[in-house]
Amino acid sequence: MKIDIMDLNKLKTFCTVFDKKGISQASKELSVTSSAVSISIINLEKDLKTKLFTRVGKKFVATPAGEKLYQSSSQLLLGLSQTVAELRQDQSLVRGRIRIGAPVGFGSSRLIQVSGLFQKKYPDVSFVFRLGTPDKLLPLLSQGEVDIAITNLPPNQPQGSPFVGQDLFKSSLKLTLVCSKEFYNDNISEPINPSSLAKLNHIALFGSTAMITAWYKKNFNLNTAINFGMFIDNTYGALFAIKNNLGMGLLPLSVIAEQIKSGQLVEVPCPETKAIPFNLQLIQLKEKVPAFAERTYINFLKTELPHSTASI
Repeated sequence: MKIDIMDLNKLKTFCTVFDKKGISQASKELSVTSSAVSISIINLEKDLKTKLFTRVGKKFVATPAGEKLYQSSSQLLLGLSQTVAELRQDQSLVRGRIRIGAPVGFGSSRLIQVSGLFQKKYPDVSFVFRLGTPDKLLPLLSQGEVDIAITNLPPNQPQGSPFVGQDLFKSSLKLTLVCSKEFYNDNISEPINPSSLAKLNHIALFGSTAMITAWYKKNFNLNTAINFGMFIDNTYGALFAIKNNLGMGLLPLSVIAEQIKSGQLVEVPCPETKAIPFNLQLIQLKEKVPAFAERTYINFLKTELPHSTASI
């Protein structure tokens, strides 16, 4: 059966009779006559070809079919009511502070760019950014110090987890292995031997070991242990260590292209620099009801991130 938009009034009347357990009580709630309520229920039962209520004394008791219809239609009407209310809200009501945890590279580039666009549209919103790795961000989220965390964790959290996740941004990332000229001259010989390369000191960002291992597999077809000599929690610290001859680092080409071009860094040759998947999830607390500004911001992120041009 096709349901047209006018049937929403019948569903609203039906749900009110269900809640009030009577025609006269429902008519008072809806500010219509009792006969109008009765006709609406009769017509709905004709549409559905099933009985929705039985009369017990002065009360209307739902049949199994009525119970089933109420479960779905009450949620539908509630969701529709909330959506309409939000759409009617003035932009000036999108206000307050949004606290975000995010990876350093993404949080200090693309996220800042898109958040700036959001702030231009909603000037009464302010932001607090906490940048780091998932092991730092998730405790902040559970302690209520950030409202949302953006991480590379899977969206489906383990059973019993206080978090719930959703896909936010999917892309690909071209990474390049770089070092200082001095480190290259002292430690690397050509033609490149991937196994020997893997044994050299690597400067890694926290949480990036799996990504570096995957990069070696994808670009050199090499599945071996990598020598990680230093872990740093931000890109800028890693760059400082690399430039000071402490090892090699695997970083986004978009971040270091100018430094390679100027000679500050040397790109380690590989057969072909292949992009690897770059997926981010948005993590929230299950029990926390997000504010209107927060929900508006999340929808904005999903729409605008694919169009952002800032380097990751």
